[in-house]
Amino acid sequence: MKAIVYYNESTIRCEEVPKPSLQDGEIIVRMRACGICGGDLMHWYRKQKAPLVLGHEVTGEVAEVAAGVESVAPGDRVFVHHHIACHTCHYCLHGDYVHCADFPRNRIEPGGFAEYIRVSAPIVRGEVLHLSERLSFEYGTLVEPLACCLKGLSRTSLRPGDTIGIIGAGPIGIMIAELARKTRGVGTVIISDTIESRRRHAKQYYADIAVDPIQTSFISVTKEATAGSGADAVIVTVSGSRAIQEGIEAVRNGGVVVIFAPPAPQDLLTVNPNALYFAEKQLVSSYTSSHVDTRQALRLLDSGVVDLQRIITHSYKLAQAEEAFRLAESREGMKVVITNA
Repeated sequence: MKAIVYYNESTIRCEEVPKPSLQDGEIIVRMRACGICGGDLMHWYRKQKAPLVLGHEVTGEVAEVAAGVESVAPGDRVFVHHHIACHTCHYCLHGDYVHCADFPRNRIEPGGFAEYIRVSAPIVRGEVLHLSERLSFEYGTLVEPLACCLKGLSRTSLRPGDTIGIIGAGPIGIMIAELARKTRGVGTVIISDTIESRRRHAKQYYADIAVDPIQTSFISVTKEATAGSGADAVIVTVSGSRAIQEGIEAVRNGGVVVIFAPPAPQDLLTVNPNALYFAEKQLVSSYTSSHVDTRQALRLLDSGVVDLQRIITHSYKLAQAEEAFRLAESREGMKVVITNA
């Protein structure tokens, strides 16, 4: 079968790889669409695992089922999460599912950018969700990233009428803006990005204020829009300690800064604990998502509560892997999706 194999930042190819075989309790899903995530472009993180097949924002059709599978049948349209927790360990009992030891072990093989995907039995039992005919396969790929955004937003205590600051107007920043409006009732969305087309898109559909941080201070604009106090929460969707520092300075006393994207290991953040203490500013992180978040994300997309159709701007076939990844790297569009018709 065909799959997109990642070797390094300059070598990504569509190649022939072995089709996975089934064991009891597992299924094979024919991938129909899989989104390119910002994490797929994070080379310092990916190169240590290369070569590998990337992709984890997966929708498709059930192609085969092994003995013991009753929750799905061949032909079913599904969303597949790439990990699932055990639900019984100390972390799970505290709701910290992504830190469960089983979470990374339960996975899809070889990855989402492949014609066919083997789904492990624990995921089949708990994280293969039926996709209604109302959702296209391409639109369904937003379930996983939207679930991550829901989790990130849950780290805040935003209330109706509040102000949110978002650093980064890519697909994640836009999804957070839409969720903040539709599920939290925030009054003002201030978003920052260095790319003009993304600022324009954000301002047209999702944000009240879009800032070019090269030309204008995100901190100053946020303070001016909030009578000097700062945003009630700032979510940092770009990687880097400089952006996190901006978030700390732009958030109000008692507010929350959410680190949504991981800085490189050598990228250190210097924080004045004295100032942090007296201002009671909270610095938290949000990594990936669990079964709780995916179900809520699917409901929001399926019901039309959130409208994110504009996010998917480009679609490519598996054989067009290099072109698809080059475009995603350029940040010229928004969400890039790989399809397998």
